[in-house]
Amino acid sequence: MIYLDNNSSTPTDENIVKTMHVFYSENYGNPHSHTHMKGINANLEIEKSRQKIANYFNAPKEGVVFTSGATESNNLAITGYIKKAKKDGINRKKVFCSAVEHKCVLECIQNAKAYGLEAHILKVDSQGKLDLDYAQECIDEDTLLVSIMATNNETGIDLQIEEIGKICNDNGVFFHSDIAQSLHHKLFDIENSFIDIVSISGHKIYGPKGVGALICKEEPILNLEPLMLGGYQEAEIRSGTLPTNLCVGLGEAVDLLSKNKNTYYTHYKSLRDKLWNLLSKSIEDLQKNSLFIDHPGVLNLYFPNIDAEMLCIKLAKDVAISTAAACNSSNYEYSYVLREMSFSEDRARSSIRLCVGRQNTEEQIMESARLITNAYKELMI
Repeated sequence: MIYLDNNSSTPTDENIVKTMHVFYSENYGNPHSHTHMKGINANLEIEKSRQKIANYFNAPKEGVVFTSGATESNNLAITGYIKKAKKDGINRKKVFCSAVEHKCVLECIQNAKAYGLEAHILKVDSQGKLDLDYAQECIDEDTLLVSIMATNNETGIDLQIEEIGKICNDNGVFFHSDIAQSLHHKLFDIENSFIDIVSISGHKIYGPKGVGALICKEEPILNLEPLMLGGYQEAEIRSGTLPTNLCVGLGEAVDLLSKNKNTYYTHYKSLRDKLWNLLSKSIEDLQKNSLFIDHPGVLNLYFPNIDAEMLCIKLAKDVAISTAAACNSSNYEYSYVLREMSFSEDRARSSIRLCVGRQNTEEQIMESARLITNAYKELMI
């Protein structure tokens, strides 16, 4: 199979798998056990990984909080900050996110109503970009928190987090960004940015599943309340035994990214552009769903007059691709991201997300273009 669904999940780098293996078979101590060397050594390895991540993002080491992934990180950042603000008697009333956020962010913002806050959604235009004039008008000194993703996971479009961060900074607003899909093409300097806190996930950057991090400009306990009760092993805001193997794997994934970012970027973009050229020459009226696909490995494409789900099913054994639609229940629901970009339901139902990765080759791209084209033409008959 040719795997072109790398925004969904990436294969764990084989060198990272080898590095992690020792923490299953040899260095398996509980990193919170400080009375013997097994535990002490495990803790030392976690702290090395924490430092790698802090260095990459130019953040304080104590600002790196290991979590189970970006979903938990987003929940902890948003709801944790809201709880802390309420505890500290901060009376700002409004919270904001974009209309195209990951569902966990959208639901956290909506859940802010349970804390007596007003939930506001910032719209995007037909190219997936925020209306900055509207954001400037609405985000003010009565705003508590804003959460805007750096790059959309379906479309590969960058949102204007630098501009939003400036607006937030001017109004003393806490600013969070889910940057899980941005690390292949964007650099983040937490110390010298207007971002207070970001979320990442291991399996989006060729690390293991089940681990992520929250990376904070300040000591986390200053701004966040725990969501889980227990031992508060992690920065006094997260309970539970840290999985040494996964934390080390995330540190290694960030380290690989740090050393090879430009090489990876060139590889993604070259293959992505080749795939587009091949498909657009073979399929009449094939269209990109935005002119601003910033992620170097992503294509979000409209395949006219077919059901995208059927195209995915037809290719399921040969090429791994996904529809732009989200399946949130037993009933098919077309992509809320494309809907927010003002596309029709018919267009969304005919749209596919293609995501190339490090492991893909030029030969695979040529073969996948052939297979996708043939499958599309068969569905047109």
